[in-house]
Amino acid sequence: MNSDPEEEAELPYEIGQAASVGDFERVKAWLAGGSASAPRSINSSGDHDWTLLHWTAARARSPEYIEFARYLISQGARVDAQTRHGWTTLHLACGFTGDATPAVVSLLSLLVATGATVNMEATYGQTALFEIKRVSESTIDIVTILLRAGASLDFTHRQGWTRSFEEHLDHHIYNPSSAHVGAIRDLVAS
Repeated sequence: MNSDPEEEAELPYEIGQAASVGDFERVKAWLAGGSASAPRSINSSGDHDWTLLHWTAARARSPEYIEFARYLISQGARVDAQTRHGWTTLHLACGFTGDATPAVVSLLSLLVATGATVNMEATYGQTALFEIKRVSESTIDIVTILLRAGASLDFTHRQGWTRSFEEHLDHHIYNPSSAHVGAIRDLVAS
């Protein structure tokens, strides 16, 4: 999905992994190691069209990840770049991080503030809001950020059926009995 010819340089898997595990100095060294004839782009992608920002967003565990995401964005990383499955950094931050943490809340705030499209659809039509699978206290903040940015409370699957966020909470959350689900329902209803 990343078809800009300038961005055709392949992102090595081990560099994506370095971003995922927080070895940001290794990533910066790789970026700096390009040449005029073989430049390395901040938006290079590798397997499944994952960019450095995707790798970072998928595992945002601490403030260091947020600062690295801020660095990548300041260097021109595209916040709406999509993977082969259509996921953006918002999709990954909502779905791949497991239980929501304050770091994920900070990442989502950063992504929205820098222009991430909250209703961008992945391959089957799902938006970032529908990638939330676990809830915690921080999930309330995440839903608030997405709703304030205009997130839709419905998504239409590519096969034509529609699911509401209420239905998502009922059937696609790993811990639906959590007290936080009730707070999210109240938030959505307001």
